[in-house]
Amino acid sequence: MRFGPIATTAALSTVVVSTAVIISGAAGAKEMMFSSYLPPKHLVNAYGIEPMFKEFGPEVPWKLVTGGQLFSAQNTLKGIGNRTADGGGPIVLTYTRAELKHTNIMADLMMLGRDEFSMTGAVLEAILKDCAECKEDYARNNVVLMSAYGVGGYALLCNKQVTNAAEAKGKKIRTTGPMGRWARALGGTPVNMTSGEMVEAVQRGQVDCIMGPVAWLKAYSMEDSIKYIWNYSLGSLSGVSLFTLNKAAWNEHSDAQKKKIFAAQAAGVARTMVIGYAGDDERSRKIAKQKNITISEGGDDVRKIWTEHKAKEVDVTIQNAEKLGIKNGRQLVENFQKSLAKWEGIIDQSGLRKAIAEAGDDEVKLTAATKIYERLVTEHIYSKLDHTKF
Repeated sequence: MRFGPIATTAALSTVVVSTAVIISGAAGAKEMMFSSYLPPKHLVNAYGIEPMFKEFGPEVPWKLVTGGQLFSAQNTLKGIGNRTADGGGPIVLTYTRAELKHTNIMADLMMLGRDEFSMTGAVLEAILKDCAECKEDYARNNVVLMSAYGVGGYALLCNKQVTNAAEAKGKKIRTTGPMGRWARALGGTPVNMTSGEMVEAVQRGQVDCIMGPVAWLKAYSMEDSIKYIWNYSLGSLSGVSLFTLNKAAWNEHSDAQKKKIFAAQAAGVARTMVIGYAGDDERSRKIAKQKNITISEGGDDVRKIWTEHKAKEVDVTIQNAEKLGIKNGRQLVENFQKSLAKWEGIIDQSGLRKAIAEAGDDEVKLTAATKIYERLVTEHIYSKLDHTKF
């Protein structure tokens, strides 16, 4: 954006003590474990999860174990469902097509959105408020989704020269899910792999480019592996879980504890996306300048390809839904399109983009911009939900 083997009991105890962010629990409060496969200093942990746990307070003690020490990205849904950890994330929808098939409709439509803020609003509203089938997806897997965020402002981060659409042709591009279709639309060859595999892959030349936001340059410490960034800033993989927990673990919390958890979600989403991703976009640009990494902004060439591509994505998504046995896929897609149009209007009128652009990487100003998005998410989504019905 300018404008992504279970430890033994003995090993686990060592891991938790050495790497977890530990919140001291109030007397009698059971401490819960949250597993993240992301690196310890990743922005989702730094701006989303850790501050959220502090907001819970000692009455709701949670601790964070990072770096995939309990389970991988692909096994996160299963690991939470079987309570290897009490909670965890992120759950990336494209890794859980069969398990979260209704929710994956929104992931399949990622290239419809102009930005991550409108897409996340629409996806979060659908999952938590409007799509009963989506909630049933999570319930069948024994998990409770409390919040989700979006990754946006997509770019190609490359070890070979890519400064425009013509130079993207023929490149091997790391993708996942519907990004593969977008890579083909750009004339590239998609190589499906997780975020945990991509840095080594670009270092070894297994891929020429990584499809992801500019912010990943900093988030995944790729500054010595990337030489060119072509930032077309379109699309958003939204609905990536921020705080998800095991159903039994949720039910073990008292009503007062549930209220604290619920009350912290909107701010967690906003911090992750504004201070985290938008902030790291600017921080990554500074790193790129220091490392002589060329950043080229996408122009009319990529906009033309995007316009043609997204016109086909609705039919492709409906077909994919039918293959997964979803009978009302067309209706769910149409509902989402209406919600997205609504949220694009909300974001356009909010002043959020201007606030982010003016903030740069100034964390004080980004915090003010965060409050704008937190207010919108609260007003249009969380204020309409009942914490007792998750």
